[in-house]
Amino acid sequence: MTNRPEASVNVLEINKEALRSLVEPLVEQVAREKAPSIVVQRYVNTKEAAKYLGVSFPTFKKWVAEKGISPVVIGGAVRWDKQDLDNELEREKRK
Repeated sequence: MTNRPEASVNVLEINKEALRSLVEPLVEQVAREKAPSIVVQRYVNTKEAAKYLGVSFPTFKKWVAEKGISPVVIGGAVRWDKQDLDNELEREKRK
């Protein structure tokens, strides 16, 4: 019996396609069912912002004062935009 690489590749390709045809519809169904319940919260309060960045509350407040990070005020509530926080971290990485 000789080992023919082209035969192995064909069998693997067929199995990959068969698996894909079984899995893709299931993934799409789960995504459709779960999509309404998956909400990405873009704006967070100060405590959540500190947690998001992985720092203590006092450290976050210090960073805000030092770096001039500005919150968003929504209906009188102070919120932090995660995109702004991510951008600030990117700036810090480049220093």
